[in-house]
Amino acid sequence: MNMDFKSAEELLNLCEENQLPISEVMRQRECLLGEVPRDSVNHRMGKAWEIMRSSATQPLKKPIKSMGGLIGGEAKKLEAHDAKKKSICGDVLEKAITYAMAVLEVNASMGLIVAAPTAGSAGVVPGMMLALQECYRISDQRIVDALFNAGAVGYLAMRNATVAGAVGGCQAEVGVASAMAASAAVELMGGTPQQCLDAASTVLMNMLGLVCDPVGGLVEYPCQNRNAAGVANALVAAEISLSGIRQLIPFDQMLDTMYAVGKRLPAELRETAQGGCATTPAACAACGVQSLTGKIATGDLFVGDSATKAAIEAKCAPDCVEMEGAAVSQIAAKNGVSCVILRAMSDNADEDGHEVLVVKKFSISEYVATATKIVAAMVESL
Repeated sequence: MNMDFKSAEELLNLCEENQLPISEVMRQRECLLGEVPRDSVNHRMGKAWEIMRSSATQPLKKPIKSMGGLIGGEAKKLEAHDAKKKSICGDVLEKAITYAMAVLEVNASMGLIVAAPTAGSAGVVPGMMLALQECYRISDQRIVDALFNAGAVGYLAMRNATVAGAVGGCQAEVGVASAMAASAAVELMGGTPQQCLDAASTVLMNMLGLVCDPVGGLVEYPCQNRNAAGVANALVAAEISLSGIRQLIPFDQMLDTMYAVGKRLPAELRETAQGGCATTPAACAACGVQSLTGKIATGDLFVGDSATKAAIEAKCAPDCVEMEGAAVSQIAAKNGVSCVILRAMSDNADEDGHEVLVVKKFSISEYVATATKIVAAMVESL
């Protein structure tokens, strides 16, 4: 029997025709397309669950500092806070966010995790599964079944949209991970296939437009916090769906919408660390980068005397001045070419510049060589 499907609509039809849950349809699809026996497929998923559980609990025993130094020890703090009986979240959510954040500590320290669907969103699914298992005493076998359900949602997202932050922003990474977790949770708690995909659609709706802005370009911050927010969103969506509230927009359509929105996000907000949280002064300082925003005057004259400098300051009060940048930008704009101008400060735009450049016979060749190295390093870092 052909259990392949290319859309959520086709998946629901298979579930209805065969009276099977999403997890079983996905398991049979894996067996048929992978040409492997059922025991082998179950074993592989069981191994994935073992890794998930280990990565979610390891930092609670021994907190792990990330490679970039931005995170480490957060999961242990959450566990300690819960032990004081001061949690305002309730058992399931408290455990879920603790485990979700723990997985990101392991990932950011080069530990072993399961990308579900990506490394940057790897905490959501195990966080949800482990929390439900502990609070409702669910067997490992049922958790493994639920992971096949999550896999079906992830497969559809990868096939028909994207799970890459560089393409669709964090809505595509943590958003899809949360949709996977919500759908799996609904099946675990006795929901129908339709309710599973309703929950997945609700998650994407709630996270629509979420940008990807990793501080320092590292999968640490705000990624860890967003995994916690993602698993909370998944719980909300699952609860709504299990209560019998229908989702107006089918999962296929919501997936298309997420993809379309992601492609409209500017490049600065798609994993480049050039916008959002990544460019705040605090984030830059944490990475040892100082960034200043200011006004630059530009023109067709070399500014090298106090009188000209004073006149420019009086006219527009710039932070610095350069030559010909506006002309270059204008030509680039007229031809539809992206443009960025990289400059190095050479002098104070007064008579001292003449002293350095002419009297002391400043080596322009040495200057060019040094500037080229600096610019090359900047380009490589981007």
